[in-house]
This record gives sequence, structure tokens and C-alpha cells, in this order.
Amino acid sequence: MRKRLMVILLCLLMAFPALAEGYTNLRYAPELTGLPANLSWRVYTGPGEEYHVAANGKAKVSTNEAILCYGRVEGTNWLMIRYFIDSGKSRTGYIRVNSVAYAETFAGVETLHFQDELYTLTAPVEITDDPQLTKRTIGTVSGVVTLLAVTYGGDWAYVEGRLDKSGEEVRGFIPLTALNGAAILPDVAMSPFAGDRFQLERSVALNLADGATAEGMTLWPLADGSWLIAYRCEGDGKLYLRVISEAGKKLWAKSVDRRYLHQITLTETGFICETFDNSECDSGMRYTYTCKGRKWISQKVDWINEPDRAYADNTATFTLLRHTFGEGGDMPVEVINRESGEAAQSTIRTFAPLLYEMDGELLLMDGWHDGLVLRRFTADLRELSSITVPQGISAPYNVHTADHARNAVYFFTGHGTDWRMWRLDRESLTFCDAPVEITLPYGCTELIALSANAAGTHDVLLQSAFGSCFCQLTADGQLLLHQALPGKVVWITRMPDARLVLVLEDSEGEFHLQYYHVSEG
Repeated sequence: MRKRLMVILLCLLMAFPALAEGYTNLRYAPELTGLPANLSWRVYTGPGEEYHVAANGKAKVSTNEAILCYGRVEGTNWLMIRYFIDSGKSRTGYIRVNSVAYAETFAGVETLHFQDELYTLTAPVEITDDPQLTKRTIGTVSGVVTLLAVTYGGDWAYVEGRLDKSGEEVRGFIPLTALNGAAILPDVAMSPFAGDRFQLERSVALNLADGATAEGMTLWPLADGSWLIAYRCEGDGKLYLRVISEAGKKLWAKSVDRRYLHQITLTETGFICETFDNSECDSGMRYTYTCKGRKWISQKVDWINEPDRAYADNTATFTLLRHTFGEGGDMPVEVINRESGEAAQSTIRTFAPLLYEMDGELLLMDGWHDGLVLRRFTADLRELSSITVPQGISAPYNVHTADHARNAVYFFTGHGTDWRMWRLDRESLTFCDAPVEITLPYGCTELIALSANAAGTHDVLLQSAFGSCFCQLTADGQLLLHQALPGKVVWITRMPDARLVLVLEDSEGEFHLQYYHVSEG
């Protein structure tokens, strides 16, 4: 009798409407009827024998006690149930019942309809099969989970994931608050290499100044293996510079007052930082920093006496200087090999050229209103060839990123959710007639190419308002999910040793320098 009263009480508790709108709701589970006495089934946490079994693999339910049933998994004999065990405890799970032998029972059971929304958790979370009574944990889950439903007044999320300790599949309940700040994953199919392609080697906290923002944050690799990071803080006009070791240790720090825009040019012995006041374009300073041992020496030059201003883009080896003033109104472009000091200069009028390093060579895409030209240079900056770029690689799309395989170079242009991939044959130096159309999933706003192979398959980073994830892009433009990252990627680069280095902003607004190994598989 006591257990029957508990069943009635549980039904009343579950009848309150959930607070989370738009999600499947586990509000009511009627008692399962029509089953003879003295039957028992093993209870799995999910609809399959591959799922975890509670009570050290011994969880069972008997028809001699009340069994509540949420419904039937569509097209199967699996029923989602809830039942009571000793000491005022309950369990939620699944049993497989013969639908032919007990057709009358199945006639009164509704079909389950769950959500299918992927999230990546920012930390391990305890999962339970008894959220309303004991909240007894059956383990922890981390990484990617699937949100199936919201229940119990909107306090709990019913999810599917894998147990951290055993790796078994599991369904259960986690606090709905655990999804706050978790990245929602794009609605794309999983890659066959999901979870195996990118392996996190190291993650170190950057411990930047209070109020540090992601906007404009950039890193540059310095000649001695350290990193230069430049960033700004909320409500602060300063530009903060910091040199850090590979392990994230602060080696040197400096801030420049009352400057709003910045540009960094790398040199063999350090770097040059150029800033100017946004309200007075004629007011600016150039700060040259050189390193001697562990000591950094700075020199300041007033821009008013140096009208030939330059803005720089950097690869691992080259620096591209875009001069804003030149003779006759030209906008000269200068490319410098920092390792050898070799330089080449062009007077092409351009504000936004593309600089891309490729197998020791350099690609430079520049031009003006009459069209773009792609130039190919050797490492010592001898121009090998140049070709006209298709008209479609222009505003409002523009080249955002590029990567290359043994036989081709790929350029990615994008605007909103409409993106394209252009293929340049490396042997004939001709572009394919039409680009491959790419449609980004809902909520995604940017695609960054990371690497390509000879088959035309690419690893890419997708950016969204929810977070970032590694994806695979097939030759026909289909996106497949590799893995989600527990935050938003602020900056990313591929190193000569094929590692990926990125800065990640987590849900708490903290920044982390992360190194990833990219496997062959």
C-alpha cells in the first residue's frame, strides 16, 4: 500500500508543466497494466543491451510491483519505465517486452518523441536515474551529450551520453543548469573520425588582466618559441601586450595608453607595434621592441614624421606589409621573409590582400577594382607565376581562408551562411569552372580551413554564437562533425609541425591556450 501511495504522489509531482518551453516533457507516466504476475526484466538505462545497467549490472523490475511507463521507443519493443525499489528509492530505465505476447499492454502505451539536440559540457556532470527522490548518481558524463527531454518542473535535463569511467552508453538526468554555457552543436551528421582526429595535448590558463575581451585578441609566434599576445579590456582604451612561454608563463608585459587600433609586425629580434588614436588619424606612435636575453628594449617613434604607415599580416615565416601611403597615391605591398631578411615589393593598389604560406612557398592574392591577381613566390621571394582570379572571389564574399593538398589549393569565400570553396589546380594553375557551394548550419557564422588532403576532404573550424567545433568538409560541400570544443575559439593557427594552437574562451569568460595534435586518421 505504501508503494502504491508513492506511485500516486510521484504521478502528481510529474503532472506539473515544465518551465522549459519547446522541449519534450516527461510530465506523466501511467501505470503499466495487463502484465501477469511473477515476471521480471533486466533494466537498462537506455533502449539497448549496450547501455549501462545500474546496481552493478543487477537492476531488475518485477510485475509484482507497480511499474510506471513513459512510452514505447518507436519501432521497437523497448519501454521506458520508472519503478520503486527498497528504502524509498526509484529507478528510470528501459525493458524489452514481447509485444506479441502482451499485445493488450502495448495497445495502451504511447510512442516516445524525444528531442535530438547535441551539447558539449564544459565540465564532468553527475548523472542520475532517480532525480526526484534520492538523486543517487550512477556516474559522471562529460563532453558531448544529447538533450532528449526536460522534466520535473524544468529542473532536470534527460540526456544521453557516455559514462566517463566505463565508456558505456547511458541515459539519465542531469541538472538543467549544467547546460548553461554548454555549446549547442550544429545540426550536422557525425564524421567517421569523430573524436579521434584532434587530440588535446596541453591546455594552459592565460590569466590575462581583469576584463580582457576576445574582440581583436591575437597571438604571434616569436623567433625563440615564445608567443606574443595582444588584447584589450572592457571599457579600457589600452592595448595590452604580453610575451608568454609555450607553457603560458608570463615572460614580459606592457600596455600602451589611449590607443584603440593596433598592428604588429614581427622581426628577427622582436616586433613592432603601431598604434593610432581612432579619433585623430594623424596621431600615432610606432613602438619597436627587441629582445636581448630575457630583457625587452623599446623605442618610440612619432608617426607624424613618418607618413609611410604600414599594417602587417603574418604567417609562420613571412610578414606582409600594407603601406597606406606611397608615391602617386599607390598602396605598395611589401613581403618580408623574416628568417632570411629577403624582401619583395609590389605597387598593386589593395587594402586587403591574402597572404598564404604553402610548402615553403608563398601565395599572395591582391588587386584593385579591375580584378584580383594570385601571385606565387619562392621562399626567397622570387615571383614564379601569376594568374587572374575568378570574378566570384570578390565582395561581398572575399577570401577568408585557404588550405592546400598535394595537387590543389582551396580558397574559401563566405557571406552570412552562404559559403563557397574554390579549387586551384597546382599543376595547370587554373581554377575549376564553378565553386562548391557550402551551407553553414543554423547559428554558424564563420568557417576556417585547417587542413586538406588529396581527395579534397578538409578539416575546418565552425564558429557560432554558441561555441566552436571541428568539422570535416567533404569534396561535395557536406559538413560532418568531428567534435565540439568547450567554448568559443578566439584565435587559431596551424604550426609547421602540423599542430593546431588556439585560444579558447570558456563559459566563465576565461581564456586558455591549447595545443592539439592532428592524427592521420
